[in-house]
Amino acid sequence: MRANCATLLSAVILGASFSCSGNSETGSSDASSAGDVSTSGTADGSSTMKADGGDAAGPMHDASTGEYDASAGEGSSGREDAAVGDGALIYDANAGEGSSGGQDAAGADGGLRGAGVSIFNGKNLDGWLSIDGSGRPAPSAFSVNVADNAIASTGGIRASLYYQTKYSFYRIIYTMRQVIRVGHDPGVLVFGTDVTADALEAVMFALPDNWGWDYRGGGSKNLMTGNSTVVTFPGPQVSPSELTEWATCEVLVNSATGTAKAACGPVGTKAVEVVSFQDPTIPNVPSYFAILCHTGGEDDEYKDITLEVNPAVDALITTQ
Repeated sequence: MRANCATLLSAVILGASFSCSGNSETGSSDASSAGDVSTSGTADGSSTMKADGGDAAGPMHDASTGEYDASAGEGSSGREDAAVGDGALIYDANAGEGSSGGQDAAGADGGLRGAGVSIFNGKNLDGWLSIDGSGRPAPSAFSVNVADNAIASTGGIRASLYYQTKYSFYRIIYTMRQVIRVGHDPGVLVFGTDVTADALEAVMFALPDNWGWDYRGGGSKNLMTGNSTVVTFPGPQVSPSELTEWATCEVLVNSATGTAKAACGPVGTKAVEVVSFQDPTIPNVPSYFAILCHTGGEDDEYKDITLEVNPAVDALITTQ
């Protein structure tokens, strides 16, 4: 993967990691899931995709949420204080929807990441829930790799881990890498609202790679095939070997406009935009941010996850 990932962000992100396994919607040659997707690079490094077949949902697991209380939720004036390892406030729901409240979250070197606040404390999965393909709780699907301070999908099954508060307009920045590959790229889910369904019936971006998948309405198809969806993948393709290196990714989601953008790049460099998505049929309602472990056995790690609600800048900032 090329490009830098954080001029506006002076911090290199450190934290917790997730692990996943998967193989269906990726552009890999593995065939452990039902759908086969091929990815071909263009002259400028962007990708075009061809989808053959569906995507079989397997069972998934659920992560314990400890004592986290989501009662404040969206639009609430309540406050939730969750302490990170050093006891700092990582989430303040006082501002609720309609405000960009919260604290700046410092990276390992003390730098700030915009107005983002940490939503993963590096020790446990407080504030997160995981479900299997039927929406059943799956507490053992994801764990925390204490050595890496990261979330890891070590449960050996297909699962989704979602942050349990929904938002309409938000920015997520995180660091990730793939430790063990089983034929599938890592993936994050946006616009998902149904926690009783596989992959929350969301839109999936295979970050830091440049392709995506659509689980909306209980379906499973290449993002490029949606009639109402306008999606481009301007970023370069990322090889499996490059996925083993830590990268920083940013995802900007706005339900009001039905848009989502993403940028990624190696830690310590400026990011490049890899996904630009727009669909006017997206409901203007709060939705979840989630991580998808596509297939058991694959290990993807995620750490230094920060959230900015109602961003002051409605644009990708890691590309600046």
